[in-house]
Amino acid sequence: MEGFRLVDGQLYELQGSCNPKGCGAWCCRNMLFKAKKVNIDDVEYFRLHDCEVVERGDDLFVFVPQDCRLLDKHSLTCNGYENRPRACLKYAMKATDLFKSDKCTLRWAPVHGRKAQIIMSKMRKGDL
Repeated sequence: MEGFRLVDGQLYELQGSCNPKGCGAWCCRNMLFKAKKVNIDDVEYFRLHDCEVVERGDDLFVFVPQDCRLLDKHSLTCNGYENRPRACLKYAMKATDLFKSDKCTLRWAPVHGRKAQIIMSKMRKGDL
């Protein structure tokens, strides 16, 4: 399933190529996560730690400015690029992401129609 991802029933295809100098290594300098709001102070807690927070019902979408340990801050390259984690290999923006870099050239683009049917069929058979 390399190059494709299924999210909430929508098929996405990885498109483009990574250009860390163009976007300032945005994904290597920031973390994003979704959390459940468990108490009334959660939003304030994250904001006091310089995080940006968007509330959607009981969900919190949190943006944390934090450099990756593998990032060379001068050259904006990854010191562990050849052995980087799978999460880094497949990290890319979706158009629906709340926090993103407009300069990112690697995207998860939605796949529709016949192409989506063919890919989904291959995924079910284990051919992808």
